[in-house]
Amino acid sequence: MKKVTLNQEVLYYDFVNCPKGYEVDRYQIRHEMMLGYINRKKEHPPLTSYPINHCLPFDHLGEYIRDFLGQFVDRQFTMIFKKRFGYILKQDEYVSSRNDIDVLDISASPVYTLVYGVELEDHSSNLIIHHNIKKTPNCTWSISMQNNKFIIFPSHLNYEITANNSKLNSFYLIQTYDEVIS
Repeated sequence: MKKVTLNQEVLYYDFVNCPKGYEVDRYQIRHEMMLGYINRKKEHPPLTSYPINHCLPFDHLGEYIRDFLGQFVDRQFTMIFKKRFGYILKQDEYVSSRNDIDVLDISASPVYTLVYGVELEDHSSNLIIHHNIKKTPNCTWSISMQNNKFIIFPSHLNYEITANNSKLNSFYLIQTYDEVIS
């Protein structure tokens, strides 16, 4: 008997645990997110996500994610960074269901989405991934978000971040990637 996998929806998640000297500086990422927020605050209508300028911690995070996936994925591919933006959620704010696919340009859309908890109180909100299981539509998978936790999943899946139940702002970094099969 032979087996062919036509479609497989896999999510990977863990905490970022970089070697000493290469830790992800979450405070610098948060600083860059705040600058993006301040620079775009006056747009009409106001944006809910904010672009972020590049800084060294993004290189450390990107290398960690590539190395992490290399250990768990059974095929050879290279992840190519596409886009980065952030969400700063005040108390009771949330990110409604969305995905990172451009329906007008599917071929230029990313393959993977990374959600990273930059600065948030433990269990202040959840990431919910929407998916289908064969004939069962509208299934969800939920995970409580924490500092330094990441989830990477196919970009065509809808996701949402539940309302921030903390009095402190929650900072989420979103990065998208394309893949090149080796």
